[in-house]
Amino acid sequence: MAGELKPLVRGWRHERRNGVDLWRWSYDEGEWVTACAGVGVDAAMRAFAEIEKDGPIDLAISAGWAGALRTDLVRGHAYKVSGVIDVRTGERFQVPERQEKRWLVTGSKVADRKESSV
Repeated sequence: MAGELKPLVRGWRHERRNGVDLWRWSYDEGEWVTACAGVGVDAAMRAFAEIEKDGPIDLAISAGWAGALRTDLVRGHAYKVSGVIDVRTGERFQVPERQEKRWLVTGSKVADRKESSV
């Protein structure tokens, strides 16, 4: 959501294109672009597709607020993860050479008891 990006894009140039909010920061070697199209997988895909219209992407980072099912994860902190698990498909996208034992589980709703044990 735009509110999640606000502290990360302070001072960046903003535009809205095809229902997607885009923020841009140019520097000597290139440009960083962030995008937001709303909540959920479909919105994230629309945002990513809008960025791709401007040319090839070297690196993608997904950032935002997340809930946790463990009390040792502190609100407002960033954590390194081993990868991402898509609850809908069961796919795992592992970060190469990452030793952490934390996985980010993503889905279209709050995890239930069964999903919390993934």
